[in-house]
Order: sequence, then structure tokens, then C-alpha cells
Amino acid sequence: KIDINNAADKLYIIKKDDNKLYNDIIKLMNSKYPTKTADIIKLIREMELRKDLLFSLYDEIQQEEQNNIKKEAERLQKIDSYLALKEIKEKINKNADELTKTIYIISNMDTKKAAGIIYYLNDEEKELILYKLSSINKDKMYMLKSSLMQIEASCEELRNIAKIYEGKNSYDAYKVLGNTEKYSFKDLAKIYINLPLKKAADILKYSEDKDFIEELFYNIRHEELLTGSKENITIKLSKIIDYMKDYENKLDNLVLIYEKMDAKNIANIIEKLIVNDEELTALKIDSISYYTVSDSKLAVDILRKLKKTTVSEV
Repeated sequence: KIDINNAADKLYIIKKDDNKLYNDIIKLMNSKYPTKTADIIKLIREMELRKDLLFSLYDEIQQEEQNNIKKEAERLQKIDSYLALKEIKEKINKNADELTKTIYIISNMDTKKAAGIIYYLNDEEKELILYKLSSINKDKMYMLKSSLMQIEASCEELRNIAKIYEGKNSYDAYKVLGNTEKYSFKDLAKIYINLPLKKAADILKYSEDKDFIEELFYNIRHEELLTGSKENITIKLSKIIDYMKDYENKLDNLVLIYEKMDAKNIANIIEKLIVNDEELTALKIDSISYYTVSDSKLAVDILRKLKKTTVSEV
């Protein structure tokens, strides 16, 4: 006897909770008020259709959102890691919505690829991502944490390798660090970054492979971009290598002259040069001396280049 809209609302709730009770009530209503009951049933069906449509639209929106997240994850995996890093950094520091969206994107990325990017974020940003990720995908968080630890262990190992080769003869070091037989370009970049510039240049001066140097320098510069370093190692390395090669060429020409001289005359010159440690010439970059030549160094380098028989006489 109540309004048909109110009746439909109440019966709709009953139908969801207890379908048998709903059917029993409808049967009794239909036996006394068939016309009004038909109108109420029609309203209930319309309500059900609206609800179904809303659920359907919600599912479609959710599915579309999920597809967009997957596409974003795939895109970030394909682009250069520095660009991906820059994008992730901007998004997580923008606002809460962008942060949440980025966490879902990271959750859908390949773990190793994601770790390779996140590793270069600062500690606070890394902790934020791992913390947020733990609430939506704990397994992914643990996998990501494990990958980050592996990357750090690998970087530490390469830093130690750099220390080892710092103390080795430069030509012996070049035989290992002047190609990709043992280490990849990415690993070599990390090793050279951790070497003193003068030592790195002294090793690379032996290389005549322009393609190797170009690829190595690209990876060094890329590593600098990822770490945010402003040192521009490749520019300095190029200058030091050129300077060293020019010095070696001039030294070779000087040695040719010395080879034609009498050993006694050479000995007299070497005696005078060897006692002078004052700077003769130097390569300076940003007021820092990276390669210094003195009379005593010149004397030693001349003896190093002379024939063994000549050196014996001298």
C-alpha cells in the first residue's frame, strides 16, 4: 500500500539478502495487486540494470586504468634509464596521486629493470618507494629490495677492482680494461670512474680503437648522469690522454736523437736532468695539475725508451 518507488527500494534490498523471501512476497502481492506488483517488479529490474551498468562501467574503468599502468611500465622499461630515472623522480615528488600511480607502475615493471633505475634515487626516495610498494605488492617489494642489494654488491666489487688496477702497471691493466672480454662497457665505466683520472688516462692512452673509446666514454657519461655527477670525466680524460700521447710522441723523437749520440754525452745530460724535480711543463684543468713533466721524469722516460744496450753503456 506504500508508494511503488519506496516498495521497489525495500524489495530490492530484500532480494539481494534473501531471494526466497523476495519471491514469496512477490507471489502474495501478485495474488492481491497484480497491476501494482508488475509496476514494482519493473522498477526493481530497472534498478538492477542500473546497478549492473554501474558495476560494468566501474570494471571497465578499472581495467582501462590497469592497461594504462601496464603500458606505462612497458614504456619506462624501453626508454633510456636516465630518462626513466628523471621521470620517476619527478612523479614521486610531485603529489600523492602521482606517487601512488608511480608505485603501481613500478609494481608492473620487470624487477631488474626497475631496480636498475631506482638504485640511482637518493636513500629517502628509495625507502619511500619500498614502503609504499609493500602495501600493494609485498612480494614485488622483497624482490626489488633483493635486486637493489645485488646491484650495490656488484658496484662495491667494481670499486674494489678499480683499487686493484690502480696499483698495477698501466699496460698490464690495459690488456684487461682495454676491451670487453672480461667486463661489459657498463662495468668498465664504473671501474674507470673509480680510478684516479691520471691512472685511467695512462691505461687508455694505449688504445687505438676509436669505437671502443667512444662506447666507453658514452657509458661513463651515462653513469655520471645517473649519479648526478658534475665532474665531466670524459672531457678531462680526453685532454689528459691527448696530452700524454703528444708527450710520448715528442719523447720518441727525442730518443731517436739520443740513440745517435755517444753514450758518454747522454750520461752527462742524464746526470744533469735527473737531479731537477722542478716542473718543466704540466697539463692543468680547472687549476688542477693532472700530468706534470720535470727534468728528472724526462730523464727516466728517456732511459725507459732507449735500447737496452745503449742504457747499459749510459
